[in-house]
Amino acid sequence: MAPEVYGRIERGEFMPSVVTLVNVATVLRVTPDQLLGWLELQARDRSPEYDRILSLLDRADASSLKRAEAVLQALLAPESKK
Repeated sequence: MAPEVYGRIERGEFMPSVVTLVNVATVLRVTPDQLLGWLELQARDRSPEYDRILSLLDRADASSLKRAEAVLQALLAPESKK
């Protein structure tokens, strides 16, 4: 991976593919969960709503995940972008 791409990922300007994420985690000798900070999320108290959403996403196919991502991005977009 080009250093520029890695920098964009770190700054949150670019979302890596799942394959790239797994490769980066492998090189860093951590799990993808650790790399994404999900273990920290699991350690904190989560709301029941959060757990229900995760459960639904675990059962979703690729097409449904893309639609869910688009909906979340629209819901979480700053007011100026709506």
